Amino acid sequence: MNKSSIVLAFAAAALATPALAHTGDAAHTHGFMNGLTHPVTGLDHVLAMLGVGIWSALVMPANRVLIAPLAFVAAMLAGAGLGVSGIEFPGVEVGIALSVIAIGLLITFRVSVPVALAAALIGAFGVMHGYAHGAEAEGGVLAYMAGFTLTTAALHLAGIGVGRFLLASRWVSGTAGAAMTLAGVSLLAI
Repeated sequence: MNKSSIVLAFAAAALATPALAHTGDAAHTHGFMNGLTHPVTGLDHVLAMLGVGIWSALVMPANRVLIAPLAFVAAMLAGAGLGVSGIEFPGVEVGIALSVIAIGLLITFRVSVPVALAAALIGAFGVMHGYAHGAEAEGGVLAYMAGFTLTTAALHLAGIGVGRFLLASRWVSGTAGAAMTLAGVSLLAI
């Protein structure tokens, strides 16, 4: 895949009509297979999860590149537990859109922060994404959570791979980050 293809893919994502993963209809969240597919059914989750991997690859030392993605996954599971328990978390959809914007900006400007701060920041985003998944879960909750955890980890790893490729060009990574930021802004408009 060449650099132009990546830029076009991110631009298309930014211009696409967002397909949010949260329809308010909990009936679709049963068991492992639904958990496995749920994170890829909404632009908000796909961009955030890929973005975490991309940003990690761009700014983290090679031996710490997995820290932010692991923090996201751990916090996402905690957030899912909150959602399943029925605890109210108002404004989670706005928080998810803001996480996409923030991650896009982190990529655009290649913002480097201490590892602990990166884990905390990305973890906060993970709680919101996990809560949204968990709040919709019913039936086969543990299997559902296992499925969306695997898909989330796969998206993070794919993002790391893309980030490694983008590392060579500040222009490409900046453009991809800006497209992600614009997509996040479009999510707020819904």
